Amino acid sequence: MAQQQNGSDAQSATLINDHHLPELMRRCSNRLLDVVVPAPKSVSVLWGVHNRKRKTRLIHDAHMSAVTRAVVDLQKQAGMVQIGAAWYDMPVTVYRLEHCTGVAEEPHLHTHLLVDTELRDGQQRGSLDVSILQDALELVGLQYQVSLEQELWRRLQLGFEQRRRGTRQLCGIDEDLMKAFADGSCTIGLRQFTATA
Repeated sequence: MAQQQNGSDAQSATLINDHHLPELMRRCSNRLLDVVVPAPKSVSVLWGVHNRKRKTRLIHDAHMSAVTRAVVDLQKQAGMVQIGAAWYDMPVTVYRLEHCTGVAEEPHLHTHLLVDTELRDGQQRGSLDVSILQDALELVGLQYQVSLEQELWRRLQLGFEQRRRGTRQLCGIDEDLMKAFADGSCTIGLRQFTATA
């Protein structure tokens, strides 16, 4: 019977910017996976069209706070590695890259979580199992959505409602306004996954 070992607790992601990306890619692009955590389109649109700096900062801060909680879930869920007959819970290294626009410069508030597939814990080494990561993405996306809704309510008293196709969007943001903006997309050249509820 396999035993489970406990690695270190999940740590926060290392924040990088676009200037750090080329060096990181040079060092370990063959080991990185890109997990994109996108804000709902209504949140991106409100963030993009609002002209009050304080409110846009609060929206961005709510997104950042929700992503932080999602990172912890991602690290807890994706770090299970089998080495021989034993299962180990190993720390997952995550780099966090914040973006606010998509390829067409439309408002698209999202975070790239660059997940290192090489796992280390002391003398133990293993590789992240992509299927475990994929299984975790729905839970990570759900944690992000719930946290974002709580943060936007706490900071700005903004509520959400269920929309068509099961998506949750901000109350009061018109579908026609959202359609006026292209659907956000952004790629940084790595194998990409999306964390959505």
